[in-house]
Amino acid sequence: MDQNDEDHFRRIEVVQQMDRAKEVVERYFDGLHFYIGQIEEHSREIGKLDERLGG
Repeated sequence: MDQNDEDHFRRIEVVQQMDRAKEVVERYFDGLHFYIGQIEEHSREIGKLDERLGG
């Protein structure tokens, strides 16, 4: 195998690693968005309950 072949296969390996890293980051951000939404929803509910309770 010559240097060109090695470079070609190394490039394939690095692209695959990068794609996996992108997938992990996507899942992480999806999770963050979910939990941020939960916090916002609960904060609104607490505000409504406080108003009804006279707080």
